[in-house]
Amino acid sequence: MTSGWGFPDFDDHEGVHLFTDPASGLRAVIAVHSTKLGPAGGGCRFWHYADSNEAITDALRLSRGMSFKNAMAGLPMGGGKGVVLADANRTKTPELLKAFGRAIDSLGGRYVTAEDVGMSDTDMVTIATETKHVTGLPVASGRAGGNPGPSTALGVYLGVKAAAKRGLGADSMKGVHVAIQGIGSVGGGLAALLAKDGAKLTLADVDADKAAAMAKALGAEVRTMAFQEVGWQPLQHTAQAANSPWLRHVPGEFELFQWHGDTFDLPPGAQHVLTNGWCQNQAFTWGDKVLALQSHPEMTAELVDLWLTEAGYLLDASQPSQQSISFMRENLPQRIAQLNQVAEGFYRYWLQLAFA
Repeated sequence: MTSGWGFPDFDDHEGVHLFTDPASGLRAVIAVHSTKLGPAGGGCRFWHYADSNEAITDALRLSRGMSFKNAMAGLPMGGGKGVVLADANRTKTPELLKAFGRAIDSLGGRYVTAEDVGMSDTDMVTIATETKHVTGLPVASGRAGGNPGPSTALGVYLGVKAAAKRGLGADSMKGVHVAIQGIGSVGGGLAALLAKDGAKLTLADVDADKAAAMAKALGAEVRTMAFQEVGWQPLQHTAQAANSPWLRHVPGEFELFQWHGDTFDLPPGAQHVLTNGWCQNQAFTWGDKVLALQSHPEMTAELVDLWLTEAGYLLDASQPSQQSISFMRENLPQRIAQLNQVAEGFYRYWLQLAFA
């Protein structure tokens, strides 16, 4: 294991605490980034990681982010984060949650927890039997909290509206085409708010039944392909890509990482710029400020490994559009380096537009 100070995301954190409880199976990390403004506030994530270093990295990054979030919100709190390392079956017991509560309590109030991915307000109730340093409890308890999903969805919704106004000149979301990847607590709430405004929605989720149910409820369009496209797939420029400033930094054919089973129609006025043999509509531009991609230029080696570890069981070797796990891991550092160059070109052009 890398020493605490050797992690690239260690940012003068005040404390990085590792906890184990053999009786309950608890393995957890609590990272306290800053208590300058008050107790380190931040939720607890329950997640299965490929190794413990990834869990520590997650806690370091998320706790630092909470310092900035709480400061920007004017809250009298610093930044912290809890991570409970779930097993492959994501076994979560009352005994494990209580052990985590005792771990929090041992810090004497320097860290205050709440729910995050994999945790619920019901879990907070169990943790609260062992410590008072808990928020996110059911509202009926009379204490601060409740499910943060709707509030997070509202924040994203307001951000989407602001982006649509700046980028598209849209004063309302009516008729604006929005794609949402992942429709859980936050994505589902966001979809509901946008549907109420009359936006045109395209929804995608790793659980196709969930996406279909949400689409039916909101009247959105979901188009599932006959196969999934997964892996390092080549993309080709279309004729309309010839003069696109978004693609000046990439050759006529290049590789991006794919993981999708849905496709989309081009919105009115869009320019079709990327394609391949598995999925015709790989990317489009809309005006001079919007680039929409099916693929994932944001991937890192850690993310690729995490997706393959967490979702590899979904792959179907009978589909020629899906690469094997071993092939997707081949030459990963070189592929990620090339991917980063492609992504950097996209981001640099976006920044050029943003600060023009």
